[in-house]
Amino acid sequence: MRKFLSLLVLVFLAVPAWADPLEKVAKKLSDGAKKLKNARVAVLPFPYHDGRQSKGSTIISERLTTDLVEINKLEVIERSLIENVFKELKLESSGAVDGESAKKIGKILGVEAIVNGTLIDLDDQEVEVNARLILVESGEIVAAGSVNVEKQWADEDPEAEDESEMARASPDPKTAVPASPQNIPEPYDDGPGFERLPAETFLIESDFTPEVVRTPFGEEFVEGMNLIQSGNAQAGEDHFKKMIRKLSDNPRRKALASLGLSLSLFAQRERHESLNIAEDLAGQKQFPRLSLAARYVLGKYYEAEDRKDDALNEYRAVVRGAPFQTLLVRSAARRLDALSFNRKEARKKSRLLRKELRRTFR
Repeated sequence: MRKFLSLLVLVFLAVPAWADPLEKVAKKLSDGAKKLKNARVAVLPFPYHDGRQSKGSTIISERLTTDLVEINKLEVIERSLIENVFKELKLESSGAVDGESAKKIGKILGVEAIVNGTLIDLDDQEVEVNARLILVESGEIVAAGSVNVEKQWADEDPEAEDESEMARASPDPKTAVPASPQNIPEPYDDGPGFERLPAETFLIESDFTPEVVRTPFGEEFVEGMNLIQSGNAQAGEDHFKKMIRKLSDNPRRKALASLGLSLSLFAQRERHESLNIAEDLAGQKQFPRLSLAARYVLGKYYEAEDRKDDALNEYRAVVRGAPFQTLLVRSAARRLDALSFNRKEARKKSRLLRKELRRTFR
C-alpha cells in the first residue's frame, strides 16, 4: 500500500500543476512569438468587454505579464512605460484601444505586437479572460487563448448606486425603476432600418481602410445601406445584387456586398435566405474581421427570431474574436449584457414564483 501511495505521489509531481490558469494562456501567446521578427511586446490592461473601468483590468494584465516573463520567450515592456504612453496619447486607462492607437503604441514603444484582450463576468466569483497577441501594423491576431479565473477583486458599481437612489425616490413598488444594465432598450424594430449602426461602420469593421469609404465601392455600399435604412429595402436588394455581379473578381468586396444583400432581405422579412447568407459569411475564415461583422448581424437576426441563446453565442464570438474595442464590439457587448441580464431576471422571477407556489399549496 505504501509503495502504491509513493508511486501516486510521484505521478502527481510529474504532472504539470498550473497554479495560475493564466500560465496556460501565457504559453499559447509565447508559442505565437515564433511569427514575430521582434520579440518585444507590450501587455496592455484588459478592459471588460463593454469598455468599463475595473481593478481587474490591471490585475489580470500584471499576472499575465509575470507569466510571460517567466516563460522567457518574449521581452515584455515595463508597465510604467506603457502607462506613460497611455497618458501621452490620452487613451482610456481601462486598456480599450482601437487599431490606430495600437499602431501609435507600437511605434513609441518599439514593439511589433501587443498583448490585449477582454474580461467577461461569468458570475460574482468567476471571470472569463480572452487574451490575444496582435500585430500592431495589421491588427492580425497571431495567437490567442481563453481561460476562466477566480475573480479576486470587487468593483464599485456606480449604476447600481444610481438605481438605488431612484428606488428610494420611488417607494411604491409599482412605480419604482427596475435595475437594468445601462438601461439598454430592446434591440430592434425588425422592419426596415432595424440596423442602426452607421453604414461606414460595416466597411471599417470588415477591415477596409477609411480611405476605401471614399472610393466608388465604399460610396456604393453606403448608398445601398441608406436605401435599406430609409425603408426602401427592395431597391437595396437590387442595388447589392448589381454590386455582387460587378465584384466577381474581388472576393472580399463581394463578401461585404453579400452582407448588404442579407440585410436588405431581412428587412423585407425574407428571413430564411438572409440567415443563410449571413451564416455562410460568419463561417468563412478568409476574412476574419468581415466574419465578425456577419456574426454581429446574425446576433441581431437571432434576437428577432427569439433565438436568444444563439444570439448570445454570436455576440460572445464578436467580443472574443475582435482584436480591438471598436463600435461594433461595444454594440455587441451591450446586447450581450442586456440579454444576459434578461435571462438572470427571468430566472429570478421563476425562483420567486416557485417559492410562492410552494407557500400557497402547503
